[in-house]
Amino acid sequence: MQRFPGLRRVLRLAPLGRDVDGEVDDELALHLDLKVAELMREGWSEAEARAEARRRFGDYEGIRREVAEIAGRRRRKVERMERMGRWRQDLRYGIRQIGRHPGFAAVAVLTLALGIGATTAIFSVVSGVLLRSLPFADAERLVRVWVDPTNSMSEPDFVDVRDEGAAIEALAGYSTSDVTLTGDGEPSLLTSAQVSEGLLSIFQVTPVLGRDLREDEHGANAAPVAVISYGTWQQLFAGASDVLGRTLVINGVTTEIVGVAPEGFEFPRTVQIWMPRQINPDGCGRGCHTWVTVGRLAEGATIQQAQAEADRLASALASEFPDSNTDKRFAIVSLQDDMVGDVRAGLWVVLASVIAVLLIACANVANLLLVRATARTGEMAVRGALGASRGRLATQMLVESGLLAAAGGALGLLLACGGVGALRGLSSGTIPRIEDVRVDGPVLLFALAIVVVVTLLVGLVPALRSSESAPAADLAHAGRGRSGSARQGPRRLLVALEVGLSVVLLIAAGLMLRTFNQMYQV
Repeated sequence: MQRFPGLRRVLRLAPLGRDVDGEVDDELALHLDLKVAELMREGWSEAEARAEARRRFGDYEGIRREVAEIAGRRRRKVERMERMGRWRQDLRYGIRQIGRHPGFAAVAVLTLALGIGATTAIFSVVSGVLLRSLPFADAERLVRVWVDPTNSMSEPDFVDVRDEGAAIEALAGYSTSDVTLTGDGEPSLLTSAQVSEGLLSIFQVTPVLGRDLREDEHGANAAPVAVISYGTWQQLFAGASDVLGRTLVINGVTTEIVGVAPEGFEFPRTVQIWMPRQINPDGCGRGCHTWVTVGRLAEGATIQQAQAEADRLASALASEFPDSNTDKRFAIVSLQDDMVGDVRAGLWVVLASVIAVLLIACANVANLLLVRATARTGEMAVRGALGASRGRLATQMLVESGLLAAAGGALGLLLACGGVGALRGLSSGTIPRIEDVRVDGPVLLFALAIVVVVTLLVGLVPALRSSESAPAADLAHAGRGRSGSARQGPRRLLVALEVGLSVVLLIAAGLMLRTFNQMYQV
């Protein structure tokens, strides 16, 4: 390469076409021919001069590959810079167009923001309540055991299900009640759970201080003890490390604190203190249903296997205790399905409804953009006549739509954050797991995907319509002030789409009201 100092200069100055290999071959052939001519002037024959030129040139194929690679990198860099330049130009053009019509931009952005905000807020609820796993280790193995039709279990049935099955490796029962805390200051109420042995271990929870309730503490003559929640520890004892061994007066009974549950552990919901409950199978009998249960499947076991075992046990108990267990069936369901079962259908209906609202908003904004595209027919015709390709015109319209969608998405995300907070306050105690609802990473990705989809829905038809311009005909039509009936087709289609979506929305609203009415009556 250094024997031909002009080669680098020629390559640096040569324009880059699409056929890089051909250009490189031409350049190298030129330099070989120049060297051959120089040698022939010195008296070499043509054959000898060509052979000597190739020898002096060196590894021709290696140099060819190297130069082709350099030229290819340069071409790709130039093309990348050209694309970035076009994108910057399209962005500036779109911003200028939006800035020239602030009223139109405000209406479009607000319309999209309401649709995107409502959709994102409801998706946050769906994600937090239905899609996100329960905040427990191996949550997919947690199950409920109900008794049809009375739901809760009797102590004898609980003991039989706990001891007889192999698919359920651990089963605990509990009941909840409000208890009165007395002592220093005014009496207050605490939400308590009276639990059987092993409730915390089912959730694989280890107290941050102290220990779990022991088996002997569930006996009839055991001293009263309790495990308190992390929040109760902070509220009543300011997080004091010497809380173990202190006492609380619960319903007039002095109760020793033996453990503090980890932060964030809540089961059942809102429980502040767990106390042992004595199991007495000979108490009020199999007709006394006072236990709510939660269990953990054995490793590798399925709900179907646990249900088969429960069905066999129910049949045996019905034969042994016909007075209390005839027609009694044990139902095994996943804990997550049990917790959200009453609101699952309603939330999906609400999400479908707000998506319909978003589609209507997109149709409205697309219609507005079509009107603007029709008004800008002359402008597009001039740009086409000056050499702008159809793809470039369509891209500019899509960029403008993308700017509107991005602004609507940003405002919609702010509305969604406020809406999620309002939903948490209004739905507390009505929708399970509502405390888990938040605008997190998956919700932000959903909002970003919504913005991309909205950009296409809003801008695709106007962009295609603008790119179909015939410059000469459009200039003539623009000069006569008419646009032609063919231009009304997409607008009529969008209006029909809006009407259809409105009907779907009305039906969805009716289903939603019926679902929530049934849910509130549960």
